[in-house]
Amino acid sequence: MTEILNPADAGGRHRPIPRSIPTAAYPKTEIVELFSWANAQGTPARSRSALALLCLGFGAGLATRELLDVRVSDISTNTDERFVGSATATVVVWSDRPRVVPFRHEWVPTLLTVVSDMDDDCWLFRPGRTGTSPGQVTDFLTRSRTHLDVRPSRMRTTWLLQHLAEGMPAVELLRISGLRNYAALDKLVPFIPDATGLETSSRNS
Repeated sequence: MTEILNPADAGGRHRPIPRSIPTAAYPKTEIVELFSWANAQGTPARSRSALALLCLGFGAGLATRELLDVRVSDISTNTDERFVGSATATVVVWSDRPRVVPFRHEWVPTLLTVVSDMDDDCWLFRPGRTGTSPGQVTDFLTRSRTHLDVRPSRMRTTWLLQHLAEGMPAVELLRISGLRNYAALDKLVPFIPDATGLETSSRNS
């Protein structure tokens, strides 16, 4: 920018803008605490919304603006009664990054509990809303008065890291996450245990 707008001051070296530090992921202990927090909400409706928030964040890695737009009709489930724990689920994202996202299997049972007896046209998180606004998650958390750090951005980072650690091909992870380039994944690689060589492989996948 200096070279273009003020070329007289463009001589010499300039300090590069550093890459942003990624949001920290949740350790397993904090995920357990958040699950307990969701179940301990003051009313069944608030508990259902808190669990929906965790399912959409940890289970599908949705950003805040995306999870606010999810209706029950956007969720598809498939259960096979012959096999315990075989249920699968996906969510359709209709925002500026349209895609179908599979839920992580460990969150499917909770999701099935959340959507049971809900009408298809209901919002999954905080049903009864007349629309969506950026502050609706913050308002919900403020009313819960929790000391826990409940952030969809951290849930999304956790979801991304889990898939990277499990070896999901980078091109597939980009598709289901809505991310547009490999750089967004590269900056997460150092946070993966035993991540030697993964940065190179993520670029080549």
